[in-house]
Amino acid sequence: MIDVDNVYQKVLVLANKEQRGYITPQDFNLLADKAQMEILNDYFHGLKTAHQKPKNQTEISDEADMLREKMSYFRKTADLDVVSSTTEDASESSLPSDIYMLGNIITKSEFDSNGVMTYQGGNELIEVDRSRLLNMLKNPLTRPTATRPVYYRRQNNNETSTTSQVITIDIHPGNISALKLTIDYWSKPVEPKWGYVIFNKKALHNFNTSTNFQLHPSEEENLVMRILQLAGVSMEKPGLQQSVIIDKQTTKQNQNS
Repeated sequence: MIDVDNVYQKVLVLANKEQRGYITPQDFNLLADKAQMEILNDYFHGLKTAHQKPKNQTEISDEADMLREKMSYFRKTADLDVVSSTTEDASESSLPSDIYMLGNIITKSEFDSNGVMTYQGGNELIEVDRSRLLNMLKNPLTRPTATRPVYYRRQNNNETSTTSQVITIDIHPGNISALKLTIDYWSKPVEPKWGYVIFNKKALHNFNTSTNFQLHPSEEENLVMRILQLAGVSMEKPGLQQSVIIDKQTTKQNQNS
């Protein structure tokens, strides 16, 4: 976690260093959420490219390992409730409401009251699209089984909420509803918020209504720079944006020297 007040105070100091403007709490909260999402999205891209580079065996020096550690702040595991579908020969389940990126879905082992395993889990469900699924169902050799299950995602049309979308997965074969499933995924970060109260016409930090950043502590300086860069764009202050770019380039050069 990163303290949202620390970040806001640093942003204010750097933005006002050369009288480039005041960033209101409302603007900061909007920019903070965007900056956090940009950093999270960079993790996924960075992890993909890191696997194409030579491995570094030095402790805390391998890029892929460092990215996985940072991404662990968003990694979650949950059990899925599986029910028989009312529309076709399948089972169905709803993905967690806070899901951002899906890792995998696997079947869980089951045990009877005596602790004896009645079903050995560990079978990963493979995601397919609707067209591929229909082709698989036509051939007895490719039809999904309990040890080779598949699923496809669809939006739940019965969802009436305007704040979130429920994504339902249809699972084949249909009798998998008798099994238990677990899901690994990356959650969507909670929106950061610098809460405040007005005292003598000034905004003072309110810890009770604030929400900290969910990012790894090592990202604090990167977060400050990103928010400043976004602020430079929104306030039409090219000097602020340019100074942030120069600072980031200098930091990167020092790290690589």
